[in-house]
Amino acid sequence: SGIHRKVTLTKYDSVYPAEYGVFFKVSRADAESADWEAECELYLADNAASEQVKLTASLIDKAGNTVSSATADAVLSKTSPSKVCLSGVIDKPELWDTENPNLYTLKVTDEYGCTIAEEPVGIRTFEFDPDHGFFLNGQPTIFKGVCMHHDGGALGAAMSKGVWKRRLQKLKTMGCNAIRM
Repeated sequence: SGIHRKVTLTKYDSVYPAEYGVFFKVSRADAESADWEAECELYLADNAASEQVKLTASLIDKAGNTVSSATADAVLSKTSPSKVCLSGVIDKPELWDTENPNLYTLKVTDEYGCTIAEEPVGIRTFEFDPDHGFFLNGQPTIFKGVCMHHDGGALGAAMSKGVWKRRLQKLKTMGCNAIRM
């Protein structure tokens, strides 16, 4: 046995997120604007000087420009995780869809500029209707997908990004827009 997946060691300052503790959602989006929210489940380190923190969540586009941001004051606990919600509006968003998978970077920082979380996010809406199916950004969308295992057959489980990129490009060429792993 042993480690057969990527391992990352992350160093945080006095405020750090719970594992999988940063949630991003879009409540409304169209070509003109989108409403977004970042919910952060945060811990305060034992050596933290203060339990009051000013947080900023920023959406950064592909060019590195901050296109939307929100700030909130939070009171954090040293004994249990605290939830902090930050919300904002982005003008003229590049919507994510299967043909144009536009991504932004959600960056959460404290008042000292320390990065608490940094995640790729997409601006999109989706809806499931029992009578009419699935809608992505208001457009009816049919899932055309396959089931894929984590390994690369003869290549084994430790595959390079190049192998995944080639596989996904071939699936997309075949008309696939969804995978189940």
